[in-house]
Amino acid sequence: MNKNIIQNTKNKIIRASKKLFAENSYIAVSMNDIAKKLKLTKASLYYHFTGKSELYKETLNQAYQDFRKSLKPVEKETDNSKKLYLLTAKYIAFISKEKTLIKAMYSKSKTDESLDYYIIDLKKKINKTIEKSIINIFHNNEKVEPQFLATLLISMMDGIVFEYSLLNKKIDANEISKKISNILIN
Repeated sequence: MNKNIIQNTKNKIIRASKKLFAENSYIAVSMNDIAKKLKLTKASLYYHFTGKSELYKETLNQAYQDFRKSLKPVEKETDNSKKLYLLTAKYIAFISKEKTLIKAMYSKSKTDESLDYYIIDLKKKINKTIEKSIINIFHNNEKVEPQFLATLLISMMDGIVFEYSLLNKKIDANEISKKISNILIN
């Protein structure tokens, strides 16, 4: 089979799975559900992925890679206030879009311990990614512990997005980011 066809099929499977996982959660989605959504056989799915856990890990990994790419403007920004604003805006936009990832990071799979470890490692990667930006933003301030501030920021932003979703309130990443930036930089 052609490598491009295989990769395109894998990408379609990942996109459809990601949507199903987002709508229903990891536990509620079966490989059969994914196959039906794509009008494929389960055998076709298993040709590309060993199982639901591997497929879920791949959807989470792809979401993380998309987040990393979204941070390119943050890395290029030289003004620390704008850099913090961009960092928080990009993260809030990311978690608003990837609510399933946030839910996954705060719950156990109940069925797959390797998935739990994968999610814990992914959370650490996200924290490290944020921490690197924090180090660059607050490099002249020895009072700031980058690891602690990264955890604090992430927890605060996750909480805000969670609260807005409970209230069915539209989140404005720019507005929230301005407030966070003003509090931490000024």
